[in-house]
Amino acid sequence: MSHRRILVTSPPLNRRDEFLNELVELASKENVEVSIEVYRVFDYMKDVGEKYSLNVTRENVLDLSPEQLNTIRDEAIDEIVSRIKKRESEANRSVISIISSPAIFRIAPSHVHPEGLIKGLSIKHIEKISPNEIYILVDDLINVKKRLLEDSAWRGRIEPRLNVLATWRKESIDLVLDYIREIQGKYDGKKIEWLVFSVNHPVRTFLELLLKEKPKIYLSFPITGVPLNVVEREVSKFSSIISRYFVVLNPLTIKDWDLITEYEAAFSGDVEAVEINGIRLKLEELQESIDLIRSQVVERDISLVRNSNAVIVYHYTESASYGVFYEVMEAARLGKPIYVYFPSKKKRLSPFFEYVVQGTTRRIFYNWSDKSDDKMLENFILSILNDVCRDRWLTWKLTHTYKEKYCRETLGA
Repeated sequence: MSHRRILVTSPPLNRRDEFLNELVELASKENVEVSIEVYRVFDYMKDVGEKYSLNVTRENVLDLSPEQLNTIRDEAIDEIVSRIKKRESEANRSVISIISSPAIFRIAPSHVHPEGLIKGLSIKHIEKISPNEIYILVDDLINVKKRLLEDSAWRGRIEPRLNVLATWRKESIDLVLDYIREIQGKYDGKKIEWLVFSVNHPVRTFLELLLKEKPKIYLSFPITGVPLNVVEREVSKFSSIISRYFVVLNPLTIKDWDLITEYEAAFSGDVEAVEINGIRLKLEELQESIDLIRSQVVERDISLVRNSNAVIVYHYTESASYGVFYEVMEAARLGKPIYVYFPSKKKRLSPFFEYVVQGTTRRIFYNWSDKSDDKMLENFILSILNDVCRDRWLTWKLTHTYKEKYCRETLGA
């Protein structure tokens, strides 16, 4: 048996707990062999609060003084760690213990919290939890804004402008990554896996990430100059096919790109406001946040490349893509396997692109033989599986489970 502890964090209003509820429900339905158990820090804080005759609720928790908040949160995490240790010692099968907590709160400054920033986690807490992995869950900024406007507990605590929400998200990610670096530096040889993960992925994708039966694939594809409905249609179809064999990390699951395209259209069209997902945004609000949103798109996608085992490029257009080329360059720099699917018949990509994608586990698949799309895609997948099942990847070790489930069935290997 193996037991793992996983910290799942996010800024508030990013659907973290709802997503984890869906995860537990799916794991139960699928009868997975490992027990997945979620410990929400706030639930334990409410219990600790009663000990001090404090009625801690979602509406008033941030009204606690820093001293009260720290004491209650410290004791809550101590209780969670104690319960996890007890569960691990008694379990008759492998256990994945998930600890769920926001990383940082950003609220309007007050006499209680004059800086308006409250840490939901400290380095001390992470040392106590001692997680094997940390996942930072994020949602579209427009979805977060919509929830904020509709949430009575949060409405009025924070300015619901996109630049504030984008800053909050960045602060949450940066804080957690600082903690990881500090812990790995302090405890020589300790490795904490981490990933910024969109809650708009299918919950099954997150379950597969936790079970570690399949390699993680970053799916790269062109976006610029292609209507988003076309991108979504093409990528969804391709992703559903390869997800049988890989855990597919799809950057399009964060729709912040919609904000970028709407801003560009509004700016060039000289309009004062746009509407996205039922939310009216003045051009001024988009303009003050657009640089931060654009940089976060790049940072998030590159972090996915760095934390994936390989990159698959679905190059469904003939036009070059700056984003795809940069992601492929980064993957090549890190020694990642790269597989490019280019279905355009009797066409060829740039020699600079071909130069980067070359090696034992780096290949471009061209349609030079007028094969049908289905046959070409089948050959593409079989070629990748052949590399995986012969243990050719530097970035992922073939497991017995994968060999039995996919290699024998598909390749007879």
